[in-house]
Amino acid sequence: MAESEERLKRESHLKRIEDLLEVIQVEFRHRSNEMEVSREQKIGGIVSNFNGRGVLQSSMCCHAILNVCVEDIRALAEYVFTVGLDYARQVSFDSDKEFLVRFSGHSVGLIEQEWVKQRGQLDKRKYQHDFSYEDHLKKNVSPIIARLIERIALVGKKAALGIGVRQEIHMESHSINISQAGIVNFGGMYGQIEGNVTALNQSGAEEVAEAFKKLIEAIDRSPLETAQKREIVELTSELSQQAKEPKESRKGAVVSALLGRLNEMVKLYSGLQAIWQDVEPIITMWFQS
Repeated sequence: MAESEERLKRESHLKRIEDLLEVIQVEFRHRSNEMEVSREQKIGGIVSNFNGRGVLQSSMCCHAILNVCVEDIRALAEYVFTVGLDYARQVSFDSDKEFLVRFSGHSVGLIEQEWVKQRGQLDKRKYQHDFSYEDHLKKNVSPIIARLIERIALVGKKAALGIGVRQEIHMESHSINISQAGIVNFGGMYGQIEGNVTALNQSGAEEVAEAFKKLIEAIDRSPLETAQKREIVELTSELSQQAKEPKESRKGAVVSALLGRLNEMVKLYSGLQAIWQDVEPIITMWFQS
């Protein structure tokens, strides 16, 4: 009798794990579909931008498009980790070893399926040129998956040591709000800036990430001519890229030149000057730290 009860108890436990994983999968799919709409807009902007230069099928265009895809995958990895553990905590599974093992494999599977889905969409649209998707996957997506596995494993180790999962687990959205015109004209650069902002946030540099977010949104809203706005967006993109780099990899002369030119360009519009006065000290201090 005791053995039968134990078997039924285990079957019930496994069923609850399966049900929870199914809920997580549904939430993931819903989030993925929402992001797909935004991603298509960004990609459309990139294509229009490069098409205007007569290099629609260049590898540069492919790089810009795939960078947008990779950042979406990075955001989805964060989403599945955060939402999954939040739900697990609500049903007291956040320290359940069996759930965490299954959750790790399940999450990795979802991320891998997402990449296959995005790659298929790119293949249909024939964006590829001489670009190696597999090399890009190995270089950019594999570390995202490895990091996801590592983070879930760490939760398991903490549980084994009796250290509970932090109650305040949550996901914050750091998406930059860009107008439709901005997406069309500068989608590629905006996508790169958003990726850099996400990377800064994930490294704990929330203040400077928020400064870049405020700056680029103000640039997007400004009534500047397209050529002037393009230069400011390019400067901000390059500066955010330098900010994302490890301190030892940053190029001081480049940073100084970018800051100097930005300081000149924002004077073209008073609305930008006001924002620049707020964010410039934060950005400058980041490079001096």
